[in-house]
Amino acid sequence: MIIRELHIDSFEGLSSRTFPLADGINVICGPNESGKSSLADFIFFMFYGVVSRTDAQHFPSLETGRAAGSLLAELSDDERARIATPLPHLIRIEREYIHRRRDSVRVFDGETYAELSLPRSPGETVFGISATVMRSTSYVSQIGGHCVDGKDLGSAVENIMFSADESIDISKALSRLDAARAVLRHKNGGGGLIPTLQSEHDKLMLERSRAEESADQIAKLENELGVCEEKCHASDERVERARGRVEYCELQASLLGASSADSLRERIAALEEEAEHTRDDATVNGFYPDEEYIRSLRGLDDRVSELRRSMSASALRHDGTETRTGIPRAHAGASAGGRRSSTETPELKQLREAVRNAGGAEQLEHRIESSFTRKRIYFITSLILLAVFAFGVFCTAYLASQSGLSKLTLAAAGVSLCAMIVAAVTIGARRKAISEYYSLLMSTGAVDMLDLYRMLDELDRSNGYADDDGIEDDEDNADGTYGGYDSGDGYVPGGDYDANDGTDADSGYGSGSFDSRGQFIASNTDTETELYKLEEQLNARLAEWGKSSLSDAMSAYSKLNIRLGEIESERRHCAELLDASGDDGDGELRARQLQRIDQLAPFIRPDIAAGICDSELPPSERRRAAERYGRDAKKELEFELSARASLDERRHMLRLSLAELRAASLPLAEIAERLCENDARLAEAERRYNGIMLALERLGGAGNAIHGMLAPELTERVSSITHALTDGRYDRVGIDSDFSMHFSLASGSRTVDDGYLSGGTKDAAYIALRLALTEQLCRCASPVMIFDESFCRIDDDRLVSLLGELERSCGDQTLILSSNDRETKALGKLGCGYSAAML
Repeated sequence: MIIRELHIDSFEGLSSRTFPLADGINVICGPNESGKSSLADFIFFMFYGVVSRTDAQHFPSLETGRAAGSLLAELSDDERARIATPLPHLIRIEREYIHRRRDSVRVFDGETYAELSLPRSPGETVFGISATVMRSTSYVSQIGGHCVDGKDLGSAVENIMFSADESIDISKALSRLDAARAVLRHKNGGGGLIPTLQSEHDKLMLERSRAEESADQIAKLENELGVCEEKCHASDERVERARGRVEYCELQASLLGASSADSLRERIAALEEEAEHTRDDATVNGFYPDEEYIRSLRGLDDRVSELRRSMSASALRHDGTETRTGIPRAHAGASAGGRRSSTETPELKQLREAVRNAGGAEQLEHRIESSFTRKRIYFITSLILLAVFAFGVFCTAYLASQSGLSKLTLAAAGVSLCAMIVAAVTIGARRKAISEYYSLLMSTGAVDMLDLYRMLDELDRSNGYADDDGIEDDEDNADGTYGGYDSGDGYVPGGDYDANDGTDADSGYGSGSFDSRGQFIASNTDTETELYKLEEQLNARLAEWGKSSLSDAMSAYSKLNIRLGEIESERRHCAELLDASGDDGDGELRARQLQRIDQLAPFIRPDIAAGICDSELPPSERRRAAERYGRDAKKELEFELSARASLDERRHMLRLSLAELRAASLPLAEIAERLCENDARLAEAERRYNGIMLALERLGGAGNAIHGMLAPELTERVSSITHALTDGRYDRVGIDSDFSMHFSLASGSRTVDDGYLSGGTKDAAYIALRLALTEQLCRCASPVMIFDESFCRIDDDRLVSLLGELERSCGDQTLILSSNDRETKALGKLGCGYSAAML
């Protein structure tokens, strides 16, 4: 096949370029980064499109994001005959690829421009090889170092001969297959995915057996629960029948008794009439007592009682509390301060003496509280010091056992000793504070602080108008004002007293006396007058209701309220019964009762119904019979309810057991699903394992088969090309069973392997291998041989020989991409025709 024209619309770094090509050798020269490799990739792209992710990233132009162009190729008659699909002499291929989209290709007749339909890509249709094979044969990329694409020459030979793709590493494939086999099952069979899945299979089978046992138990419990449910249903029916019998008897007794709706209404009317008569009997002269009236009587009585008690207390007073004009001289300038009762207790006298000795009540309280506070502080301090002493002793013992009599041990002992001494001093101070506290309490006669506060309050009350310290100071009596007595023994509670009689026009007290607390008491004459008036008011209020005394009035009012309450309570009970009956007074209640009795009749035995409904018997006997049968029915109902409760408990226990068993066991469907999934994974793993073992077995024997089929012809062709390229230095190239290459010297002296070859010779052998493979694999049209900077390590003389061999062996067309003019000069020496172009 001959490519006549390349038109690049947009591809990698090239755009809007057209390259005409001729028969034979075409040399395109250009500096680095000028697009030589892009031109070779464009030819591959036109025939095969985007076949890898790398192609999808590199082929589109960075500016337009697309790869597009066309190619015009000519096929010979022999090539058309070898191609299975009928094709014209000239074909035009147009292809376009936009980033992240599928590429589109169209093939036309180069003369008529009629569109052609191809079953596969143009390269596979025309050349009969895949894109991978083309890149491993006719497209020789840049060669560097002593390796071919990172592989030794022997490995490249093995890979090409095995798969026509030198990028596939057969040794690595074998190692990967063996690693995949090890993942599935180890060589000793003791590990891997397959044994794990088999163990999981056994575990799931055990779980399934347990789940089946649990399912049997669940089925048994469900059967028992169903039987229990049936018994509960039968018990409900028996309970319902027993309740029907009870209700039947009660209704019959109600109908036969006196508790009908009419009797209830009559009773309510009689109770209301009785309550009205009771109120009329309690009304005197049109007056009916109420709560306000009773409260006023009680208030007047309380006031009368208070005045009488006041008069009795005044009668019992002695000379210590006389009238205002007769206040005793003993109170004037009294050393204890304030007004004091002559009946003061010995405890108060002792407390008063202690207060005087302490300089006042506040000073006494302060001294006692201070001693109490010191006692507590010393107690807490002594506890802390004793704890420090104990800790120091422990540290001393520990340090002595560890390091002997060191400085740290002596320091700990010193701290312990100091703590003990201070604690002893603190304990002594606490004993002194305790002694002082209790001595002060004993001087007051109090038991504790609470008792002291109580006695001080009592002393303050007994002092009357004394000042806060409980002592009458000189200033209290200095001017005869508040809190003291004047020179004429007249007490001044709110103003000045006269020097002779102590009266005060502004005081507002009138005639009267003061008690031991300084409280003013009216004279007996005024009290008696007020008492007389209150008694008159009380008698007048009693006369309104026609009562002579308060006790009679209270007793009559209490009896009236009790009777009215009883009547109202009974009336409400009758009203509730009437509301519950639902009878509207027109016989509807009796009709509903009779209807309900007819409904309950199936629940009653005929003999019981005959005994209750016998019209020849008197109603009283029939009622007693209904009540007797009702009691029997209630006992039966209680028994049925007890049995029903037992069944409910049994059902509840069965449900709990069933719930626990269901919660503890896995569902059979879930286990079956897991088992099925595990078996599927196990089957897939075994299938993969068998496939891998088969692949290892086949790959192990594939080398000999490939060597036997392809090695003779391929060896002969490679040897011929290598002999021509090396100017006859190596006349024979052998390919061993392990696909390693060895070269025989033309002199026949010895044979060397590829490790002894120079870099240029290795490149020549590699190119020879590519040419031989292209001839062997491309059975349809011969592809264009593309050499992209492939001769850089070959010297000039061998380059001339190599280009001569290419002219003879490369079929119709060869494309050489170079960055210098070595190839053109070599072709010039050969004197053969070629076409040259510059990028």
